[in-house]
Amino acid sequence: MIPTVILVVLQGSPVRAQLEAKYKLFSQAWARRDLSPTYSMMTGDFTATGMTPDGKSIGRDAAIAQTKPLLVASDISWPRKIVSVSAQGLTAVATVEGHFSGLMPGQNGAKPQRLELFATTRDTWVKVGSDWKFKRMEIVKSSTKIDSKPMKR
Repeated sequence: MIPTVILVVLQGSPVRAQLEAKYKLFSQAWARRDLSPTYSMMTGDFTATGMTPDGKSIGRDAAIAQTKPLLVASDISWPRKIVSVSAQGLTAVATVEGHFSGLMPGQNGAKPQRLELFATTRDTWVKVGSDWKFKRMEIVKSSTKIDSKPMKR
C-alpha cells in the first residue's frame, strides 16, 4: 500500500491565495448579477450535493439553474471565506463559509424582504493547466433567514 500524504495549506500559501482569488471573483460576479464567471470556474463534470431537498448530487447546469432565481434580488453580496485548505497533487479541498444576502422583491405589492443564506461548504478544486477549476461542492451546514428571522425548513 502506498502512503497518502496530505499537505495542510497554511495562510499565505500559493494554493490558498489562488483559491481566495477565485472566491473573490465569484463574489464580485454575484454583486453584478453575472453567473458567467461562476459557470466558467466549474468543470464540465461539476457536482453539488446538498442543494436539493433530497440531498442528491446535481450537475453544473442544474446547480446554476437552482441559483439563478437569486438574481432577481437587488443589493446582492456573497462573500466567501476559506476556513481551511488541504492539497494533494492537483487537487485542493477548501472548507468555506459563505453568506448570501440580497433584497428580494415583494410579492403582489408587498415590501421587499432581505434574504440571507448561510452555508459551510466543502469545495474540491482541480488544477487544469495553470488554473484551478471547481469540481465539487458539498453543503456541510446551511441556514436561511428572511428579514433576520430564521426560516424553517
